[in-house]
Amino acid sequence: MKESLQWGAEGAWVLPPTNGWESTDPTSLSTAQVLVKNTAGVTISNLIVDATNNNARCSGELTGVSFHNASGTVSRNQLTIESAIQCNGYGLLAFSDNQQPQTVVVQNSDFRNNGYWSLAGVGTGLALNAVNKFVTGGDNSQIGSAGIVYFSDATGTAQGNTVTNEIEVYGAPGAALSNSTAIAVDCASATVTGNVITAAQLGVYVGCTVSGHTDRSSTVTQNKILYTKIGDGIYVASAGNSITKNTVVASASSGIHLDTALGGINNTVSGNTITETCIGILTIGTGGSNTLSANTFNDVYIPTEKGTACAPIF
Repeated sequence: MKESLQWGAEGAWVLPPTNGWESTDPTSLSTAQVLVKNTAGVTISNLIVDATNNNARCSGELTGVSFHNASGTVSRNQLTIESAIQCNGYGLLAFSDNQQPQTVVVQNSDFRNNGYWSLAGVGTGLALNAVNKFVTGGDNSQIGSAGIVYFSDATGTAQGNTVTNEIEVYGAPGAALSNSTAIAVDCASATVTGNVITAAQLGVYVGCTVSGHTDRSSTVTQNKILYTKIGDGIYVASAGNSITKNTVVASASSGIHLDTALGGINNTVSGNTITETCIGILTIGTGGSNTLSANTFNDVYIPTEKGTACAPIF
């Protein structure tokens, strides 16, 4: 596609093209402002990708930066992608459909109002490392929006990020992708560590919502999850995950939700501190078990509970 560039004190501005959107990657999942495809060693830095007021068609799934079967580093960028509430919009989308190893590192960047998934890694062979970023959602995101997403067998690390304001207008109690979620690991495997999450409908999700994919185990540790609206601090719906040393404060439902009905079994939940929730650690469903130890509860109505959901208290 043909984008417009303007230079400013902060770096280069990439603006919506005046003549409308034209996809240059027919096999892509989206229409990208900046496309990196079938290559490696690419560095993108000091860009401001601003696609607000773009009037893009929903079928285009507008994206700021897309890595398609490619590797590289993205640093010190700002990406703002506004899309209509019923349309998908991605800040940065890295995906693999050739099952070859690719690594995309995104660091020290700013993602704002991206509508759907602000930063996403998708596909077998794709490793997405998201480090020291600020991600904020829009006030009117559509169903299933999320800040950082690992999906469909992707791997990687989300570390030291701040994710806030992932709120969608149709939110209701439930697992990830039925709520706006700060960090979602869906049919994928990731290390989620040292992040600060505030004002999301659901904090962290690990599980698998797509039939035919295999659950992957993840590590969720030393995160601070503050004030989740409607949903849980951490929702676990897959097996073999390590959920340790997290701090969850003011979660609307439960601090940590173990859904054995959806496969949330054989998980280790240890050393977490949960404050001001309806239920500290909630287990629902039948079959399988999880290991709970050395968790701390402060001002929690019910520290641990099996089988009974808790209505949102915020």
